[in-house]
Amino acid sequence: MIRLLKKIKQDKFYKHSLMLFSAMMFLNIAGYLFHFIIGRKLGPEDYGVFGVVLSIDTILIAPIFAIQTIISNFITKLKVNKSYGKISYLLKISYKKLTILGLIFLVIFLSLIKSIANFLNIPTVVPLMIVGVTVVFSLLLPINRGALQGLQDFKNLSLNLIYEGLTKFIIGVGLVFLGFKYNGAITGITLSLVIPFFLIFPAIKKILKKPKVKFDPKPIYKYTLPVFTAIFILGSFYTLDIILVKHFFDPIIAGYYIALAIFGKIIFFGSIAITQVMFPKVTEYHKLKTSSRKLLYKSLSIVFLFSLAVTLFYFIFPKFTVVTLYGKEFLPIAPLLGFFGIFMSIVSMLYVFVFYNLAIDRFRFVWFLIFGSILEIILINLFHNTLLTVVKILIFISIFIFIIMFLYTFLISKKLSNLKNQNA
Repeated sequence: MIRLLKKIKQDKFYKHSLMLFSAMMFLNIAGYLFHFIIGRKLGPEDYGVFGVVLSIDTILIAPIFAIQTIISNFITKLKVNKSYGKISYLLKISYKKLTILGLIFLVIFLSLIKSIANFLNIPTVVPLMIVGVTVVFSLLLPINRGALQGLQDFKNLSLNLIYEGLTKFIIGVGLVFLGFKYNGAITGITLSLVIPFFLIFPAIKKILKKPKVKFDPKPIYKYTLPVFTAIFILGSFYTLDIILVKHFFDPIIAGYYIALAIFGKIIFFGSIAITQVMFPKVTEYHKLKTSSRKLLYKSLSIVFLFSLAVTLFYFIFPKFTVVTLYGKEFLPIAPLLGFFGIFMSIVSMLYVFVFYNLAIDRFRFVWFLIFGSILEIILINLFHNTLLTVVKILIFISIFIFIIMFLYTFLISKKLSNLKNQNA
């Protein structure tokens, strides 16, 4: 144990991973306590409404990971050259452009709000209106977090994640107990983006005070499309199923599935910290033309072991897990728990491959993700007689895409690179 602690302390990757992992675990524990408390308080039907609105919210905040990835990538590259004036310029121009874009998206979303509510069988548009606020801050918060990630300031990034968890839990649960039901819970989630955005500024004020040094932003725009596409499609793997289940199944069954999805996301959000630490380090290695395969192996190993441990727990203690966290009312999902764990474990491994390839500027894999997402929609539309059928479809698609990504990362992309060098 002492040797392990020394190794973690000496190895920056393990040290930063442990730091961010601890913060992510705090965020996750706060989030899941939030879900389990309001799940018991609301019951399956109202929790189903909350869950599907949350899925819309998840799609709307997909830019968080995309923008954070883009900002982190370019700030890492600028940091290697100590171009802090350019970092200041990048942050300031990002605030301006993304605020305008967020307001445009907000207007579009509000114009479609009634149609969305009707499709998802939501009795009121109020929760969707609250979610609309997240459109703007889902574009602004990742600018600041991307700056910390790119500068590899994982201490302040970790603190900001803790602020998010506290905001969501205290305000969301408090409003539910005050009688605001799912509207209160959604308000808590919305404010968990707004408040951390403002709290992060003291950590980056030194960079923002640097005199701006303008540079050509074309490489950023070129990098944006594949990153947005990849992260949006990856997010759709664990959000489209919820939307389709809410559409095809009755409200109570949909509520059960929302709870099942929350258990699955324990695996995903518990392991995503490893990917966030890996990304800027691989980007830096790539910029310096140094091999980063060891970081990939380390990341895959940690994510696999964590996912395996949680999934096995779900298979061994399904009833205990469900009853302890959600209550006996949600026991029908117990037989599905381990299988959904398999699905989210594979998705978590996929994230490692995707972010590794994005860090080294490989983008062709995006077409595989798009194909997988379309396949998910088609198969669930055709086969949705039971929740088990839906989960089996998700497992099949995730395994299929995982195999393709494995081959692309270790074999196909290498051959393409060799051909490119020969032609040059």
